Amino acid sequence: MLKNICVTEFLKTIRSVYEGAQVSPPHLTGSLFTQIVEHSINGYKPSAVIESIRITKREWQVIELIADGLTNKEIAQELYLSNY
Repeated sequence: MLKNICVTEFLKTIRSVYEGAQVSPPHLTGSLFTQIVEHSINGYKPSAVIESIRITKREWQVIELIADGLTNKEIAQELYLSNY
């Protein structure tokens, strides 16, 4: 869920997940994130997922920092970027 989600959508999403649904925000459908999730759900090997993804070195850096648990602000500081 995104931080700007309304209360109604928040509750609807929580209920859907509780019932077992897989939920992705509509604007992320077809995105890299969604493709990775779908590959994981469908049992693709991690190597097959990595080989099918075409992203830049900088994008990999961001993904690694996200995986390390850094916040947007911390990622921006680490990569000398603005977080705005």
